[in-house]
Amino acid sequence: MHESEIKIYQSVWKHMLVAIACLGCAIGAWLMVTSTGSSGPAKVAGCVGVIFFGGGGLLYAITTLYNWMRHIPFFIIYENRVEIYQPFKLTYHTIPLADVKRFRLITINSVKFIAVDYTTASLTHKLAKTSSLKQRMMAFNVEASGGAVENFLADGLAMKGQELCNLLNSRLKDNNRITTK
Repeated sequence: MHESEIKIYQSVWKHMLVAIACLGCAIGAWLMVTSTGSSGPAKVAGCVGVIFFGGGGLLYAITTLYNWMRHIPFFIIYENRVEIYQPFKLTYHTIPLADVKRFRLITINSVKFIAVDYTTASLTHKLAKTSSLKQRMMAFNVEASGGAVENFLADGLAMKGQELCNLLNSRLKDNNRITTK
């Protein structure tokens, strides 16, 4: 049997490198704005770059440091469920393992995700209780991921994506064995 819960954290260094790259782009955009030889459109593009990269990089750095200082795990894997942290809601999204057929590692535009393949009954229930906008987003996700209505980022974690996927499937297998007894 496994430990009662496994906590998987975001990699602070990977996330801070992204934030530093964003801030570097913001500095370049600021130089476009302050340069005397820049034309009007270049200055507008520079302002947009400062807002987008500067604000985004700063927000990214703040949320990463907040999660790190508060020891907030991104994934918590229990015996019968998986919880994924939603940073802007400051809550966890729970996926009961009884509703899952399998987890698989997928790559979309060189970014690794964990795709969640739900059982038919739970997928039907999930689609029935969602809005039409969310159903359209799920349909897009099914097409992009090859059949899964939900994906979760596997890059930027303290654990490699394939190891995480194997761990999730191991827990799923153990949960299925316990529930069928």
